[in-house]
Amino acid sequence: MLGASILASAAFYWTVERNAPTFDYLQNSLFGRSIFGVDALNAPLLPLVGFLHFLTVFATNRTKMRRFSASWSLASEAVRLAILSCQDQSILVVLLIGGVVFAGLELVDQGKPIRVYAVHMVAFSAWILLGWWLVKRGEGDGLAVFGSITMLSAILLRCGTVPFHTWLTDWVEHASFGNALLFILPLTGVYAAWRLVLPVAPTWVLQSLGAFSLITTIYAAAMATIQQDPRRFFTFLFLSHVASVLLGIELHTPTTLTASLLLWWNVTLSVERHIVVGRPGSDAASPGSTCGAVVP
Repeated sequence: MLGASILASAAFYWTVERNAPTFDYLQNSLFGRSIFGVDALNAPLLPLVGFLHFLTVFATNRTKMRRFSASWSLASEAVRLAILSCQDQSILVVLLIGGVVFAGLELVDQGKPIRVYAVHMVAFSAWILLGWWLVKRGEGDGLAVFGSITMLSAILLRCGTVPFHTWLTDWVEHASFGNALLFILPLTGVYAAWRLVLPVAPTWVLQSLGAFSLITTIYAAAMATIQQDPRRFFTFLFLSHVASVLLGIELHTPTTLTASLLLWWNVTLSVERHIVVGRPGSDAASPGSTCGAVVP
C-alpha cells in the first residue's frame, strides 16, 4: 500500500504540472460520481500514512511478532487511506465512524478495557451524524449553523482537545503501542475538520475552534512537562501539536493552511521517529540511541 500511495501522489503532481485530465471513469461508472480522489490537501498525506504503517511494522519487536496480525494491519491501513482520500462528505462521515468502530474492535480482540473509549466514540458518532444531517437539511439557515457546531464538537472530541481529552490517554495506555500510534498519528480528526467543518461553519464557529485549540496547546504542553509515564508524556506532547494544527486551520488563510499541513507532516514523522524507531529492542533501534532509554 505504501507503493500505491506514493504512485497516486506522484500521478497527481504529474497531472497538475502538465495540466493533464483526471481519470474518473471507473468511479463514475460504478457510483455515478467521484467519491475518492487525490488533491492538493491529501496528496502529501497518503504516502505519509503508508509510511507510518510500514515503519511501525518494521520497528515491531521480534518477540511481539506472534501477536501481530497482518490482516488487521492491512485492513486498518485501508480504512485510513480511504478516509484521507475521500472527497464525498457523506461517505467521509460513514468512514470516520467505521474507523473508530474498527479501532474499538481491536481493543476487544486484545481483551482490553473499552468503556471509556466506547462512551466517547459513541458520542462522536452521534454528534457527527446529527451535525451532518442538520447541515444538509438546513442549507445555509440557522439549522445548518447548529449542525456545524455539532460537527465541530464531534471533531474536537475525536482530536482529543480539552475538555474531551480523557479518552486519548486511556486509549494510549490500553491499546497496543503500534495500534495507538497508528490511530492518533494520521490526524484523521484534523482532516475531517478540513473537509466537513471548514466549508460550512461561520466565522465565529471557526473562532471557537481556535479558542479550544489554543487552550489545548497550552494545557497539553504544560501537562507533558510533569508526566513521569513515557506513554502519557508523548500523548500530551502530540496533543499539543495537534491543537497547533487545528489553530492554523481556524485562521483560514493560505499561509496558515500551508503551515498547518507542513506542521502535520513534521509532527507525525518526528513523533514516529522518536517513539517507534527508537523503541528499545526494536530492529530499527541503534545501540547508541538516546531515546531508547525513555520510550516504552
